[in-house]
Amino acid sequence: KMNKLQQHINTNTCTFIQKGACSIYKNDSVHIKPYVAELEKRAEFFHESVNTLTIMKGTKPKAGFFYFADISASGLDSNAFCVKLLKSTGIASTPGLAFGYEWDDHVRFSFAVSMTTLEKATVLMKDFEKSF
Repeated sequence: KMNKLQQHINTNTCTFIQKGACSIYKNDSVHIKPYVAELEKRAEFFHESVNTLTIMKGTKPKAGFFYFADISASGLDSNAFCVKLLKSTGIASTPGLAFGYEWDDHVRFSFAVSMTTLEKATVLMKDFEKSF
């Protein structure tokens, strides 16, 4: 139970940052539109790249900067998949198991990184797929 608590403390947005984010309702959001456009570009790129792989498939998110991918074709559970991916490529992902037992055949990726980083990651993931 402490492990799950620690994981959520370290991977979720803390309260004071959430409250700060609420300031968007009081201020002009001129910076938001370009950022959202960039996130949409990254989401589309990552989605297209992931769906060229045979070990995972995903659905493009409608909002946010996380991508949930079905890894059942890999034959691994989410913890084993994430460990193998990290050790083989340096790409960090979150095991679906963290979201409940029924998600143990999924992993979560963040695309809140530069497009250059995403491009490198997708090349590494294509090489990673060859290990199956």
